[in-house]
Amino acid sequence: MGQVLGNTNGFKELYDLGIIPHVMIELSGLKTFRHNPKYHPEGTVYDHYNAMFNELAGAKRGLYEVPVKTEGYGADDLLAWALLFHDIGKPMSAEASNKGDWFTFYEHELLGATIFYDNYGSKVKSSPFRFSNKETAAITYTTKSHMAMFWDAKKFGKVSKLVSDPHFELLTAVAYFDANHRPKGKFWDDRMEFLGNIREEVEQRELAEPYPKGFGKKVADGLGLQGPEIGEAVNRIKELVLSGKFPTYQSALDYEISKI
Repeated sequence: MGQVLGNTNGFKELYDLGIIPHVMIELSGLKTFRHNPKYHPEGTVYDHYNAMFNELAGAKRGLYEVPVKTEGYGADDLLAWALLFHDIGKPMSAEASNKGDWFTFYEHELLGATIFYDNYGSKVKSSPFRFSNKETAAITYTTKSHMAMFWDAKKFGKVSKLVSDPHFELLTAVAYFDANHRPKGKFWDDRMEFLGNIREEVEQRELAEPYPKGFGKKVADGLGLQGPEIGEAVNRIKELVLSGKFPTYQSALDYEISKI
């Protein structure tokens, strides 16, 4: 199905044949949810999906150049899957506006990330799709981060975490195809310049303070952790260091230990 989504009118065919609404009930009724035309002049959520996937198809065929990769994110069709799930939270978050004939979809990205992880992620045996742990992490991250986090976050700590994620490049592609055919797309160049500058600063900090060899065991012993908790603690400490809150990994670990 991911390969079909990458074809011109691929989404339209899969949706109108009833395939997508059948296997992804959360995307039922997309034609009834109209956006605020100020932000989405293309119309409904269904129209948005069509415009987005047709733009992806054109880019894949080389009809025009785009500033992001259309493949090379692991699985050949991972970008298509990430785009399919990025707005899965809109129908369930939809509220009729009292200002016009449209709906609002506040925090649909957070709801959508939860819907994907809980119903379609790698740990869900009943899912109609099969995603690896890495693919699940990628789609959860892009779904959760494609709105306010990508476009509006300004604090160094939050942005450094965003750009340090291993799936950041995939997120930029999702954000680009989500926004390029609507007014928000005009802010793309400025936002990417800002994010690029933060990413460069993070890389400089990583060179100045490399991740210590054997630090995971040190974290486990110091905090008395086992299993997945070790990785979560390491990620917290990395964020503390790369955001500039602590100068070294040891000082950040000492801070975590002091909270016990």
